[in-house]
Amino acid sequence: MNRNYKKGYAFENKLVNRLKREGWPIVFRTAGSHSPVDVVAINGIAICLFQCKAFDMSPGEKIKAKNKFPVKFTDASLVKVHTFLCYKKDKRNIVEKF
Repeated sequence: MNRNYKKGYAFENKLVNRLKREGWPIVFRTAGSHSPVDVVAINGIAICLFQCKAFDMSPGEKIKAKNKFPVKFTDASLVKVHTFLCYKKDKRNIVEKF
């Protein structure tokens, strides 16, 4: 395992554990997918999709990451879908809603 993979893996696992502690009944990593979605959390009324970066991101990098997210959802859905970008800034974990 290379260093960047290990760092990303650890960052994603911290998010998974945090969501489980907060009561989300279904939480998992999309391991090795190289897709825009790294972590998924599901409960009875919402699905949350997370793109994780284990490093600080410039404003331009954040915009680029958000624009690459391919999934678009309508309000007609019975279940609300929320998308988030997670990254590190000054040794803190930041979660921003798209």
